[in-house]
Amino acid sequence: MSPSTVTSFPLLAKYALALVSLIAFVAISLLGEHLDSGAGFSESGFWLRLATGAVFGACVLGPYAAAARRVPRILALAVASATIYWLAVRFVADGPIPYDSIVSLVVAGSGAALLCGLAVIFTAPRAFAWGLVPLLLVAGALGGAAFEIRIPNDELLLVGHATWQLLVCLAVHYGFRRTEISQLPEP
Repeated sequence: MSPSTVTSFPLLAKYALALVSLIAFVAISLLGEHLDSGAGFSESGFWLRLATGAVFGACVLGPYAAAARRVPRILALAVASATIYWLAVRFVADGPIPYDSIVSLVVAGSGAALLCGLAVIFTAPRAFAWGLVPLLLVAGALGGAAFEIRIPNDELLLVGHATWQLLVCLAVHYGFRRTEISQLPEP
C-alpha cells in the first residue's frame, strides 16, 4: 500500500479487523477446549496459540503490507505475529518474573507490541519512526495490565486480549500515520 492508502484506510475499518481477530480468538479457544477435553488432542494449545497470533497478524498488521507482493507480506506478518504471541505466552508462563505478577504481563505486553511494530517496519515495509516506539510500549503495557482484570466466567481472558489488540491497533495506526503525514512534501 502506498502511504496515502494506509492513511486513508480508516481506523474504524482497522478496529473491525481487530474485532474479527478477537472473534477468531474466541472460536479458536473454544475449539482448543473441545479438542483438549473430548477429542484427546493434548498438544492442541501450542498450535492454536500460533493460529491466534497468525489471525491477529493478518487482520491487524496486514493492512500495512505494501502493494507489491501484498499476500506474501501479509502471510509473513501472520507468521511473525504467531511467533510473537507464542513468545509472549512463554515469557509469562516460564519467564524470569513470576507469572502471577502484573509486571510479567506488562513486560510481555510491551515487548509483544514493540515486536509487532518492528514486524510491520521490516516486513510490510514501513518507515521507522521513533514516535511509534513509546506508543507501542504504552499500548502494550496497558494491554498487558488488562489481563489482571478479572471478570466472572471469563476463562479465556477476553478482556485482556481485547484490550491489548485494540490498543496495539490504535498505536500502530497513529504511529505510522504520524510518520506518513510528516513525510508529505511541503506545498
